[in-house]
Amino acid sequence: MGWLNSLTKLKGSLFGGKKIEVDVSKQEKLDRKYGLVSGGSVRDDGQVKLGWAITKGRRYYNEDNVFCEFRPLPDGEKEGSTSQVACLAIFDGHGGPNASSFVKDNLFGTLLNHANFRTHPFKAMRDAYEETDQAYLKKDAIDHNDDGCTATTAILVGRRLVTGHVGDSRAVIGEGGTATPLTNDHKPNRPDERSRIEKVGGTVVHAGTWRVGGVLAVSRSFGNRQLKQWVVSQPEIREDLMHSTTSCVILASDGIWDVVDNQEAINIVTQYEDSESAAKALATHAYEQGSYDNISCVVCLFEFDEKEDVHTLLPIPANGVAPEKEPVAVLDAALSKVSERGAEEEGEEEEEVATV
Repeated sequence: MGWLNSLTKLKGSLFGGKKIEVDVSKQEKLDRKYGLVSGGSVRDDGQVKLGWAITKGRRYYNEDNVFCEFRPLPDGEKEGSTSQVACLAIFDGHGGPNASSFVKDNLFGTLLNHANFRTHPFKAMRDAYEETDQAYLKKDAIDHNDDGCTATTAILVGRRLVTGHVGDSRAVIGEGGTATPLTNDHKPNRPDERSRIEKVGGTVVHAGTWRVGGVLAVSRSFGNRQLKQWVVSQPEIREDLMHSTTSCVILASDGIWDVVDNQEAINIVTQYEDSESAAKALATHAYEQGSYDNISCVVCLFEFDEKEDVHTLLPIPANGVAPEKEPVAVLDAALSKVSERGAEEEGEEEEEVATV
């Protein structure tokens, strides 16, 4: 842990956003009193830097878990840096830490070993969520923890990012200095979620906040065995292609999003040279803004070469929500060839197979 703890220098915001100073002494207070833990790593080509931070905050115990590391791409030994899969996730537990720990330990292994991971990543992610949830429910039928967790996950291969989520741990992308949500929080009062719940006999009740059956404040999650008929684990999934103007992606629990807005978070992390310092700064800022929840985040900083930019067939929509359908995208291998084709080939269209 702490691969770049000594690097705490701020840089100017990449796109001129508002600079938010974070007091290093306050980070040290979180380190000592509330167990702020952090870490990070860098992809072999240096274009992708991962960082994470987590603390129990003002709670007596921690139910959050993070996953943030590079894994080998199945059958990708000859593909250079694109053979590294960046696996990112936030798991925000409720009712105890057991579900979030179980999902952290099992989800990505199931996903990467899926037979269709490279050819149909959306199907692989849906199946991995379902298989992991069923495994935990089977375990919980014996243990009777009756807890659950949200999940916001992302896999990055080359420049291709596939994001999936259940619950309200949000993912946000910084593109050209502007923050855009990659996920739409699964809240019981979201019109489509409320309709889905009520169609199968569930109720949405306001008890302090909107809750499924007057109990749970999210409408999708892992676990929650007693509410499973209504609180499903089917993720909403989207795909995006990163460019030289893409500065970062942030995944965070509601311990951050309850007190920090999307743009503010982007402005904070883009002031830092390394992702671990950025993640620690965001967690510290959320704590200082008065968060009373566990606080966890994953920060992915990008330094992609403009010469290798390609046009995506899946632009980020204005409302930040992409349709749930299997993606049509370019091969990551094509990215490394863009600079080699030369100016004479500009405008030439090539069809590529949609594989990870």
